[in-house]
Amino acid sequence: MQYKSIKQQSDYTRTKDNKTCWNAVKELAQVGGARKLLRKYYSSNAVETVGDEAIKLTGHDLRATLDKHYWKQQKYKVIQNADKVAQIFKKKAS
Repeated sequence: MQYKSIKQQSDYTRTKDNKTCWNAVKELAQVGGARKLLRKYYSSNAVETVGDEAIKLTGHDLRATLDKHYWKQQKYKVIQNADKVAQIFKKKAS
């Protein structure tokens, strides 16, 4: 029987899925949710906390990528901001 030579850093040896690891993390941390949720939450908070420096933390090349795909404000913050803007219009209408 012949064995195929496998290079140590080839695509064959690359970890293609982290589902098992994520399930262990969820169990240890006692949290729920999908793997993608953690990535998006981390990226969104990185943008909110450090601004343009977030690309260094997330590995993205452009801030625009984070703005388009990741940075999503929490719903309660959106509501608070909408209320602030509405107050300005109320004052101007008075």
